[in-house]
Amino acid sequence: MRGPTRLDPWQEAQVTTSCTRIGNWAEDTYQKDIDCQESLKELLRYLRRDNDYFSVRCLLGEYEIIQKHLIPLVITYGNDKGIFNFTLRLLVNLTTPPLLLWREEIPADKDSRSIYLQLKSHQSGFKEAFTNARFWETVSQRLQELLNLDWDSRQEDDKTQIEMILILVRNTLHIPPSNEDLKRTEDDASSHDQVIWALHESGFYNLMLYIASSDSEQHLCMHILEILSKMLKDSNAEDLATAGKLMSASRREESTNSLVKQKLVEDVTKSRKNFKLSTRHSRFGGIYSVKGVKSVGERDATVMKPNFDPGDLSQDQLKDNLVRHRTMANDESYYLWAVRFFSQFNRIYGFKLELISETLNVDSFHYVQSCIELYMNNLHTDKRNIDAWNQRMQNAMSTYKELLLSMVAMDNSKEKPCLDLSQHIKSHIFYQMEYRELCLQLLQHYKPFKFSKTFRRDLIESTHIFFKLLEKFAKSNRHIVIQKKKGIRKKSDKKKNKVKHEEKQTEEQISQIWEDMREELEMILGGVVLGVDEAMPFDPASDESMDDQKRTAVKRIHFLLRQRKASEASALFRAARDVWPEGDVFGSPSLSTTEEVDVIKEIFFYEFSEIHQPEEIPEVSNEFLDGNGADFSEEEEEEERHMVAISEQEFDFPSYERRLCNPRIIQALNAQLANYDKETTFTNHATIKLMHRIAWDCNHPAMFFQATLFRTFQRVLRDFKRKVDPAVKEIGQFANFILRKLTEVSKSNKIVFGNRSSKKTILFDFETSVSFLKMKLANCPISFTAGSTFLLKSRNTRWKVRNSVA
Repeated sequence: MRGPTRLDPWQEAQVTTSCTRIGNWAEDTYQKDIDCQESLKELLRYLRRDNDYFSVRCLLGEYEIIQKHLIPLVITYGNDKGIFNFTLRLLVNLTTPPLLLWREEIPADKDSRSIYLQLKSHQSGFKEAFTNARFWETVSQRLQELLNLDWDSRQEDDKTQIEMILILVRNTLHIPPSNEDLKRTEDDASSHDQVIWALHESGFYNLMLYIASSDSEQHLCMHILEILSKMLKDSNAEDLATAGKLMSASRREESTNSLVKQKLVEDVTKSRKNFKLSTRHSRFGGIYSVKGVKSVGERDATVMKPNFDPGDLSQDQLKDNLVRHRTMANDESYYLWAVRFFSQFNRIYGFKLELISETLNVDSFHYVQSCIELYMNNLHTDKRNIDAWNQRMQNAMSTYKELLLSMVAMDNSKEKPCLDLSQHIKSHIFYQMEYRELCLQLLQHYKPFKFSKTFRRDLIESTHIFFKLLEKFAKSNRHIVIQKKKGIRKKSDKKKNKVKHEEKQTEEQISQIWEDMREELEMILGGVVLGVDEAMPFDPASDESMDDQKRTAVKRIHFLLRQRKASEASALFRAARDVWPEGDVFGSPSLSTTEEVDVIKEIFFYEFSEIHQPEEIPEVSNEFLDGNGADFSEEEEEEERHMVAISEQEFDFPSYERRLCNPRIIQALNAQLANYDKETTFTNHATIKLMHRIAWDCNHPAMFFQATLFRTFQRVLRDFKRKVDPAVKEIGQFANFILRKLTEVSKSNKIVFGNRSSKKTILFDFETSVSFLKMKLANCPISFTAGSTFLLKSRNTRWKVRNSVA
């Protein structure tokens, strides 16, 4: 049972007495009390025995114990090792992030949420007190004394105190900005900036450099990395790289164009408002002038440039600690951030290969991809912490994009070591199947309710860069040999015995199975069918004929029924009926629930010559592959064994480019293009370039006959920014191309305009665009009878096209 939200009067009096016995102010000097050290011990003991509502912690925050007692105590009596040790412990305890007190989950109930916000408010006041440079001078001096001790002469208390000092710095920098900081202008230094400057004046950065570069202090490298990430959390690598430099002509022109665009937006918005207010036409539009463009462009930015070299941190040692699990859980996020931040800084400031040679290699690509696959798996399994895994996924994707951009920078370099290293890395990542499939698989598995918009933007940009690098590599090398892995499912002995046992079932046993399952089927068919979006009875890219796929679907339904999987069988039954509505195999769509059960009963009792589950079940997209080529299916290991066949073949870039012709990839690109007016020029260019590859290079413009995309095109064609923004102009050209193709198709088939109001329906002419429905672009004909319906289903969408052959 939880304790009260407030302490009882006796306990509150004890805490208050301990606070007053620490010391007091005598004019401008803080003087400790006789029982100072004992009072600090008592406060630590009270915090350890705090209740579930953290009443002692809240009370100490209300008393402002850090501002009034602890920091002045360290400044005045920092040479007293006993007082410094207990004060340091108390400071670390009180500056612990409140979220850790609730196990990294924001409390849901009202009382706990109120206490959580109260603790955050108290810590904002703490951060103002930590801007005192004298305090950090005392702490830095003590840290230097401990680091000067030889390794053999250090006691356990000394090692603990070193780590606690680094944790205190990390906790202080982790405190979020207060309301006053949010109201400050960009030129005004916030409390976070003041803390960083106080650390700089105290000489703490020199100690960080020593720890990062010393071989004997490598066990503290993760603490240094955390401090760096917290220091630069509000900074941008591009801003730091360009700080102190004169603005180039191209950058000045870009800044001027940006201001002109904003001015045009304001002018058009104002004119539209005025037009709505008055019906009288004004032939005088007014004269506008942009004042102060040069002064704004040349204004010095207030950005602190850290005096820290990324090469001082041993990246190999950091990665080794992470791989061998010598660090805390999820500490790889700090490593990924460091790789991304310093690689971007190095690329913009002036690319120097020697500074990032430890992070720009094949092992780094492998490690980042392993993190992405791990986070993707946890996103599907650990749904309670989906926001945390989404942030880690976004961080890993940004790091992967920066590695690709560094590859582009090396290709543009004229130095031979850069070109040789780039060629070496590309020959490995383009050879391995896992690297080639990463971006495509992530796009196919993108879901808006699981991933953020930032992740989608980085993923599309990474895909564009990867395709650009691969295309250039394929053109420069005529014959490229790549590795291909194919998963083979081999039935285990247990599975075979199970099938044999099923073949030996008597008629009485089969009848009993049906009686047990009949009521469940009626409940499922009468309500919501589970897994309808998962059923896929037809594959347009398969070499099998329509009749063969129809027989395969009947066998699959029969097998699922014999395995007592009523929900999956009913889902597949209804999906097959939508594809083959004619005939008496699956019945007509107008059947009642009882009649549907009777049709399923006939399939259940029908005896096939072979009772087995088809080895190949067609799907719209492949499942996400792990490092061994096996898919992350939920089937039990004892039922099936996965084998991988590895072969080599010559790489064909056009065939690889056709992998973009996937409905889920189109959906992600459409969602990204809908926000074109809020994205950067490079993001819009990357999105349109991928669409151009599908519509022009792969010759499948009909995949973009979608109502939601047409609404975006409508906004683009009406956007006046097409005259000044090259990215918007490029989108307008692509929109005109798709609309011309739509007009050409509509002349021969009017059905292309059907279902245009549906948000998730692809509008296309099946007869003229049958090739784009073949996801693998197989050159096999698909014959449909008159009035038939082609149904394509995925997890969240359905595409239906009715044949118009008379």
